[in-house]
Amino acid sequence: MMVGDTPIGADLSDSLPPAAASEEKEQLGIPQTPAEGCRPLHSRFYDGCLTLFSLCYNFCMENLWAPWRMAFIAPKTPRPEGCIFCIYPAEKRDAENHILYRGERCFMMLNRYPYNNGHLMIAPYQHVETIEKLDMDTLAELMAQAQLALRALRLVMTPDGFNMGINEGKVAGAGYAEHMHFHIVPRWSGDTNFMPVIADIKVIPEHLDIVYQKLKQALESINDNLNYPPAV
Repeated sequence: MMVGDTPIGADLSDSLPPAAASEEKEQLGIPQTPAEGCRPLHSRFYDGCLTLFSLCYNFCMENLWAPWRMAFIAPKTPRPEGCIFCIYPAEKRDAENHILYRGERCFMMLNRYPYNNGHLMIAPYQHVETIEKLDMDTLAELMAQAQLALRALRLVMTPDGFNMGINEGKVAGAGYAEHMHFHIVPRWSGDTNFMPVIADIKVIPEHLDIVYQKLKQALESINDNLNYPPAV
């Protein structure tokens, strides 16, 4: 099909004088190469795609300004050299260490590097690597705190579901394999999008301190109304 004397889809720069064509390509950011008029069609198509990408990048790119994240990604000083499930409960700095709840035998804390908003962990005070070494009372309290955590997470975050479980051993992905801990991760429909799949990045939309305050208040409210093991 023709428009005037020019076929649709033709490279209009070929119809320009060489100097004009060169100037036009330079303005569009298309690299110049020798024997420009002899280049095959697929090479010209590549140039067009490159130009389109350049224009979209320049006009559509936006900055994500998040200076508050420096407190999260900056190295902790000093970084704990031992087991955090032993060190943090002993420090008695629950807000700083994001310890949500203390029972007689187990405690609950937020994961500092969460998979999802509200990702928390329940651990016994006893330093053991497997639930096989826990007595029945400790196992019972661990699951009672898991039930309490689910109630608080539902109240504060209304998730669609949960991932729950234990990574036992380094080979299973345990960060602190020498001290067993139980993970609870809230899940929402659509929370697995292109960011973790393509970019290997998980977007956490709420600051950890805010999540801590919300869940802490919810746990206190629920614990006052239900017969859970008392907080200590």
